[in-house]
Amino acid sequence: MKNDTVKRTKAELVSEIEEMRRRIADLELSRSGDPGGNEIVCSEILQSSPIPMFAVDRNHRIFYWNRAMENLSGYKTEEMNGTDSQWRIFYNEKRPLLADLLIDEAIKRGRAGLTDFDVWYRVGYKRSSLLPEAFEATDFFPKLGRAGKWLRMTAALVRSGGGKIVGALETFEDMTERVEAEKLNRTMVESSPIAIYLSRNGRFVYVNAQFENFTGYSAKELTGRKTLELVHPDDREQVSENAVRMLNGERTLPYEFRSITKSGAVRRIMETVSSIEYEGKRGMLGNYMDVTGLKEAQDKIRDLRDLETSILEAIPIAVIGLQNRVINFANNAVRPVFGWRPEDLIGKSTRVLYRSDKEFEKIAQDFYPVLEQERVFFEEFPCRRKDGKEIICLVTASRIGEYLKNRSIVATYEDITERKKAEADLKKSFARLQRSMEDTIQTIAMIVETRDPYTAGHQRRVDLLACAIAREMGLPQERIEGIHTASVIHDIGKIYIPAEMLSKPGHLTEIEYDIMKTHPQVSYDILKRIEFPWPVANIVYQHHERFNGSGYPRGLKGEEILLEARILAVADVFESMASHRPYRPTVGTDKAIEEISKNRGILYDPDVVDACLGVLAKGFKFE
Repeated sequence: MKNDTVKRTKAELVSEIEEMRRRIADLELSRSGDPGGNEIVCSEILQSSPIPMFAVDRNHRIFYWNRAMENLSGYKTEEMNGTDSQWRIFYNEKRPLLADLLIDEAIKRGRAGLTDFDVWYRVGYKRSSLLPEAFEATDFFPKLGRAGKWLRMTAALVRSGGGKIVGALETFEDMTERVEAEKLNRTMVESSPIAIYLSRNGRFVYVNAQFENFTGYSAKELTGRKTLELVHPDDREQVSENAVRMLNGERTLPYEFRSITKSGAVRRIMETVSSIEYEGKRGMLGNYMDVTGLKEAQDKIRDLRDLETSILEAIPIAVIGLQNRVINFANNAVRPVFGWRPEDLIGKSTRVLYRSDKEFEKIAQDFYPVLEQERVFFEEFPCRRKDGKEIICLVTASRIGEYLKNRSIVATYEDITERKKAEADLKKSFARLQRSMEDTIQTIAMIVETRDPYTAGHQRRVDLLACAIAREMGLPQERIEGIHTASVIHDIGKIYIPAEMLSKPGHLTEIEYDIMKTHPQVSYDILKRIEFPWPVANIVYQHHERFNGSGYPRGLKGEEILLEARILAVADVFESMASHRPYRPTVGTDKAIEEISKNRGILYDPDVVDACLGVLAKGFKFE
């Protein structure tokens, strides 16, 4: 069913391009004769198409350049028509485009050859499998837009009714977002510091590079192998039980087990698993975190998006000509969009395309007043197919002629129902990603707290106060999220501090205190390789620096210290004094307030202290 839909969509696009080729041929032939009434309609239909396109004659001179091409290139029709300068839109030096090569090869060989295509398009071109006498190519053009664009080009010969080559038509599709998204997905998965695998029926079907490095096995060796073979025999039953519980929603915390690498080394692993659909089948996505010594705590921020992304190759666009809201022209694409045959729509009111009389009148109220002043207007609007199915269309209308006379317009209807659904799915996917990020951050926080039970909850309480201070200072939400992330994992470096020191009753010795002071550096070393959206590693690194330069580990002062780190420092000191510690009872809130007030502008940023006092005055309490 899914493959049939894709094939039908491509067939509809081919039909539309064929129609455009015929109309381009009509326009070229009409330049030497008297234009007929159909020429104006034909021109307006092509001009209102959202597909950028141009056409050249046998001598490579432009004779057609539509509005969408003007928008893509920045060059107007009057600048380009009659010239052979189509190359300058894309390149710094003159060279043939796909349409130029197609004409030359067709005239020279009597058919489309490959020699010149190989010279100018060594990669990324192919002969169209659906369009006769047509080629496709994909390339990057740095001259377009602010940062360049990826375009898919399709060039097809244009012939007269007698078969004579009139020229060639070239169309363009902006592939930038798709190409960049695919590159980002590949980069995120393959460069992830987290070991990631995908399994189906208990066997590996995919592992990333980090998983290969960690286990010592190559992807080829692991593919098809049972996942439990990497688990210590004594732990396999418990791993299976925990994985099932997590997949069923009965367990939310990561579970630990022993893993055996290819070399025979035994490692302690913290793992989470989730259900995912991959290539149309249900599978399991797993994340490994090596917690044997936590030499590197890796953030399990993973893009738990659907690995099988369905990208539409092309969207069929229905083109309709009308006068006083009566249809006098319809192209073949009205069939897939509305379920009508073109000939069945001719002479009908456009009311048949809408759901109700009220909406039929509303679209007229929206469009016609604007078209009195502007040449083109577009709007998303609900429509209805012949079979009664409701769809959402991007309706684009262009008046015929210089003025809107007799309500004569050409309208295009692009079915964007699936696109709207895809947008909703993307929002859901983004929400899942945010939840995954938060779960990962909390997991890292729990790693520290399991070794230091006396400060359990310290990082979470610091997070509450730090974020409250940031809001009091008017920081944007994006920076507050960075402070939140840094706060809940700011003591991750204590994972390397001996547990007996963390829970030692009484004061630390000088040597022990020096060891304790290494935790910001260790935290930085752990976090610096993880690409957070915020400077989390540096915030954590600097949270023991002091405003007058007396802090550690680098003795930074004033604005050399990140604002987020200055906020975290005040929140950290206040919470520590206001809470119980194994070596002393709680000092109390009043003493904590006295501490930050007395050292305002000395140890602590005065603006941060003022904001903290403001938060406390409003009744802030640790939950």
